[in-house]
Amino acid sequence: MKNRLTLSFIVSVVMLSLLGCSEPNTQNLQTPVENNSYAVDPSYSKLDWCNDLIRDYIARSKDEFLVLDRQDTSVHFEWYVDRIENENGKKFMIFHLGHEVSDEGNTNVRFVTSGWLYIDSLSRKLYVYDIAKDTIVLWN
Repeated sequence: MKNRLTLSFIVSVVMLSLLGCSEPNTQNLQTPVENNSYAVDPSYSKLDWCNDLIRDYIARSKDEFLVLDRQDTSVHFEWYVDRIENENGKKFMIFHLGHEVSDEGNTNVRFVTSGWLYIDSLSRKLYVYDIAKDTIVLWN
């Protein structure tokens, strides 16, 4: 009996570990709301103010990778809510921003991350995650 409980516990821990290491769920982008060169997570398509902030960031950001991506007409930006988090006493909606790329023949399709955007739902301000400093920075 004790061995069965131990085995069950180990199997549960391994399963939870494997589930936690899986790729992000981008299935919600299968039927995105199209808007020119953008695709928006359908569950957040009604948050126009939020989507407008993200579109504005994409259009005006001086981030060198975004500037290059904007020049490439084949790039279609997509974003989805990665998670909602409390940080620094504020509640943030964290959006995963990027676009899909594939190999020749449209094989090996994958999502390339351009960054993570934090939107304070109360003040409606957008923050950009700075990977090098592991902090968020207010974008204006």
